[in-house]
Amino acid sequence: MAFMGLMFAFVFFLIIGVLAFSMIVCFIIGLILKNKKRLLSKILLTISGVILAIFIVGTVAVIIPKPETIETPDGEVTVMSNVTKKFNTALQDKDLETVDKLTDRYPELIYYLDINKLDPLQYFADKNNVDGVKLMIEKGARFDNGLTLKHRITEYAFNDYFHSGESPTHETRKEIIELMVENGAQVNYDDAVYSETKKSSALFGVVYWAVYDGHIDEYELEAAQIVVDAGADLSMRGYEDNTPLDVFDKSDMIEDMNTNENAKKFRELLRGTKISSSGTQG
Repeated sequence: MAFMGLMFAFVFFLIIGVLAFSMIVCFIIGLILKNKKRLLSKILLTISGVILAIFIVGTVAVIIPKPETIETPDGEVTVMSNVTKKFNTALQDKDLETVDKLTDRYPELIYYLDINKLDPLQYFADKNNVDGVKLMIEKGARFDNGLTLKHRITEYAFNDYFHSGESPTHETRKEIIELMVENGAQVNYDDAVYSETKKSSALFGVVYWAVYDGHIDEYELEAAQIVVDAGADLSMRGYEDNTPLDVFDKSDMIEDMNTNENAKKFRELLRGTKISSSGTQG
């Protein structure tokens, strides 16, 4: 989003520069020809005046705040563009103090959608910003709310999270997953984008995370436990008709089980075996 902002600023100032240069050239030539070729001089001076008017109107249109509409559960709310711009900048800069102050003054900002149709809660989750997620939850935001799904169609919270491309610490990812489960994120959801069966679950995301990591630690095991306890469908089939257990068994994780107790417990979870807090099978 920052890149888009920079591109917009570059194009805007480029256009302004071209208009200013054209206006100056026309004005100077018009003055030079004033006594010699009056008609041409008038035409050039008129053109410079028109360019100046366009310059002024364009600048004013960009600088003056415009009303923007934010859809909330209670209906549409109008917020000025300078407020949403400041809020968007604060999100990108991880400026939680400003985000806190703005959402206090404008509570509807928790439903603000950025250029990627992400609300602030999902944005902070995708960036693995635990404090940001907690702040938005404190303000009343929830994952997979009706308004978000209305705009994003099939991009449910966990679907978006596991495809965000971010690589946080394992502890952070586990904490984000836990916050998502506790605050509205659906662990089983429609997926018309990434799944051949049009269905998916957060458990697939956790399994692929563990498989790609190559060695299951306590945080990956806890994350799996969290989504299984929340009702993740163990029998759901995803890519190439695999269940989460199939994905695990077809990976190199079987070798990890020989030396890693966490890997053994992880597989038992995928088989539907209850694992107690002490780590024993129930």
